[in-house]
Parts: sequence; C-alpha cells; structure tokens
Amino acid sequence: MVKELAQKCESVKEKEELLELCQLSNGKRFEEKFMAQNVGLIDFVEMYSSMRMPWEFLIQKCDTIMPRYYTIASSAVVHPGQIRIAISLSTYKTLDGSERLGLTSGFLKAMTKEGASKRARIFVKSSNFEMNNNVPLIMVGPGTGVVPFIAFAEEREHLKA
Repeated sequence: MVKELAQKCESVKEKEELLELCQLSNGKRFEEKFMAQNVGLIDFVEMYSSMRMPWEFLIQKCDTIMPRYYTIASSAVVHPGQIRIAISLSTYKTLDGSERLGLTSGFLKAMTKEGASKRARIFVKSSNFEMNNNVPLIMVGPGTGVVPFIAFAEEREHLKA
C-alpha cells in the first residue's frame, strides 16, 4: 500500500523516499518509521505534504470494519430489557506523541458524551448458558476476562436480597 501511496506524492523527493523505504533491504527502517509508530493513512498525509489522496483511493484501500463482539456485563434478571457491556478504551501514541483512541472503543466513548448522537447497530448472539443460583459455582474465564463475572455477581446479589 505504501508503494501505491508513493504514487500519490507530487514531490519527487517524497515519492522516492517512500519507494526506497519499501525495498526489502530497508525492512528495518520501514518498520521503525511506520509500523513501530502506528502510522495510519491520516499520518501519511501529514508526513508527506505533497500526497494527494483521492476519496476513491481511500474507499478502495480501507478494509471493512468488522463487527466487535462484547460480553454482556449485566443480568437480565436485574435489568430486564437492558444490556450493559464493559469496554476497555484502546489508546495508542501517534507520531507527535499525542494519544489516539481505538476505532470502536473511541466511537463508543464519544457516544456517551452529552449531546452526542447515541445510535449504533447492535445485535445479541443467543447463548445456551443458564445460571443455576442454587448450587455453588466455580467459574473459569478462558480469555473472556472478568466481564461475565460482573453479571453473575450482580444476579446473585439481587437474588439474595
């Protein structure tokens, strides 16, 4: 993709620099300049001021954003008709040292601001899991983290009350 971006540079110097960085012999320099610094498309435009990136190019080159799956962190018993999820806000450093938010977690954070449009497409994937509050429970989180435990603990406390 960087080779294609080089073709969008009007400056011969910038074009040659990008093409040189794409050569196999410059793999380490390429890694240090772009990959290690989390360089995105907007960063390329800022780094190479002669780059002219038409909308068609962006649309063709940007991958479709895949759905994100989140574990429900609320009990249907305690909150019927509501779904609560827990999200870790992803952040990373940009070239200038500032912090950029992750795509989806940043979008969801923006939705929580007052006056923000609060619309997003969601779906709920069915589960066969049923909790039995009458027996002791040993839970193991195989990569799901603690989010399911929030809902289970909430439901147990609700049923005790």
